[in-house]
Amino acid sequence: MSLSRTVVVGLLAIIAVAIVLSLFMLLGPPFSVYSLYGLLILVVVFAILAMEDKDLLHSALYLAGSAIALGLIYLALFAPWVAFFQLAVYAGAVTILLVAAVSLSTRRGTGEIEEEDVT
Repeated sequence: MSLSRTVVVGLLAIIAVAIVLSLFMLLGPPFSVYSLYGLLILVVVFAILAMEDKDLLHSALYLAGSAIALGLIYLALFAPWVAFFQLAVYAGAVTILLVAAVSLSTRRGTGEIEEEDVT
């Protein structure tokens, strides 16, 4: 069932964001350049996963992870209002809209053409 994989991916993303946020609180105001590089890599990885995954629900969750990491980059660059709106609008509202649209739609299949037995 796809729901269990989605829940696991969502929980792992929440745990990763919590770890990154706690690291930012421990590092204090002068953030390390390496933490910014790590967040940039996280944004790129989540964006690639969002493009390459076949399941739309997983892609929406990966897009949320990318938006959260980008919001953390804004926070590290001392732009708290931009970070707040990035997290509120893209990681919050857009992700909820995409998840609601995907969950209300019906799945037709895998997208592969199946041969019918014509006799």
